[in-house]
Amino acid sequence: MMGTWRIRLALGVLAAAAWAAAWPATGVAEEKAPGGADAPKADETAAAKFEKQILNIEDRMKNLQQEEFRASMATVKAQGVADGADIEKYRQELEKGSKKKEHLEYRAALEAAAAQWWGLAEKYERIISMLKGLERDREKASADMQAKGDELTKRAQDKYRSFLEKAVSCCSRCADYKNALRAELSLYQSTPEANRDLAMKKELADLYKKAGDTKNAVALYKGILDAIPEKDRFKDRKLVEEIANFSKSAGDFRTTLLLYKGLWEAIPEKDRGKDGGLGRTLAELYEKVGDLRGALLVYKAIWEAVPEKDRAKDWGLGEKIGDVCEKAGDPKSALQIYQMCYDAMPDNEKKDKKKGVPLNAKIQMLRAKLGVPSP
Repeated sequence: MMGTWRIRLALGVLAAAAWAAAWPATGVAEEKAPGGADAPKADETAAAKFEKQILNIEDRMKNLQQEEFRASMATVKAQGVADGADIEKYRQELEKGSKKKEHLEYRAALEAAAAQWWGLAEKYERIISMLKGLERDREKASADMQAKGDELTKRAQDKYRSFLEKAVSCCSRCADYKNALRAELSLYQSTPEANRDLAMKKELADLYKKAGDTKNAVALYKGILDAIPEKDRFKDRKLVEEIANFSKSAGDFRTTLLLYKGLWEAIPEKDRGKDGGLGRTLAELYEKVGDLRGALLVYKAIWEAVPEKDRAKDWGLGEKIGDVCEKAGDPKSALQIYQMCYDAMPDNEKKDKKKGVPLNAKIQMLRAKLGVPSP
C-alpha cells in the first residue's frame, strides 16, 4: 500500500506543479520611474497589478473549496470502510502488520484521503509563497486591497495548517506513521518557534517514536525538558517519566537514571522513601548501570519509610535489599536482613517453595560462608 501512497503523492505533486505553472508570475516587475510626473504612474501600475494578483488568488482559493469538499468526503468514505468496526482496533492491528483484507482496504482508503489533504496543503503552500512575493508592492495598493491581502494570507496559512493536520490524522489512524511524521514535520517547521507549544512537540516526538526513530524522539523530549527553568524542571512528573521511558526504550539507561534521580531528589528528603514506586524504579536503574551503592541507598530509604510493624508484610523488599548488599560485598548486612525477613514470615510462607524455602537457602549459604552457626 505504500506504493499506492507514493503514486498518489507523486501525481499530486505533478498536478500541483502543472496547476502552479498556469498561474501568473508571482513577482511584479519593478519599474524604474525617472522621477517627476512618471513616478505616480509607476505606483498606479504597481497598485493595479497588486489588485489583479490579489483578486486572482482569491478566485483560486474559492475554486479550491470543491477539492476540499472531495477530500472531506474521501475521509468520511474511509471511515465507512470500517463498516462500524472499532477503528482503534483496526489501527492497532495495522500497527502489528496485519494483512487482513478489511484492514488493508481501510488503510488504502485513509491513505487516499491523506493524499488529497496533502495535495491541498501543497497548493496552499504555493499560494502563501505568491502572497509573500507581492509584499514589495503592498504599500502602493489601497488600504482595502492591503487588508484583503492580509486576510487572504491568514486564511491561506490557516488552511495550510489545517490540511496538514488532517493528513497527519488520516495517516496516524491507519498506522502509516512515516507519512504522518512527514506531514507533522512540515507543520512543525512552518510554525514560528515561539508558537511551538508543548503539545505540538510531544505529538512530533510521539510520531518519531512510532515511526521507529526513537533517537530523535528522545532528543526532542530532552529539548523540551532543557527549555524548562531548572528549578521547575521536575515538577511535571508525568512529562519527565514519559521522557525517561523514551530514553529507556532507546537503551539510554544513564539518561533514564538521571531523569528518575531528578524526580527523586525533587521530593523532600524526609518524604522520599514514601514514594516506593519511584524509589524502586530508581534503585533498579542504579543496579542496571552497576551503581550498587546508589541502589542500596534508595532501597534503604524505602525500607526505613515502612513502619516496623508493617515490614513483615513487605519482606520481598527486605530480601531485595539483602540481595543488593550481597552484590555490593556486604554479606553480613545481607544475612542480617535475610534473617529478619525470614523470621517475620508466617509459618506457611516459610514452607512455600517460592518464598520461604529459597530465602532460607540464601541464609544457610551466607552462614556457611561467614562461619556463623545457626541459632
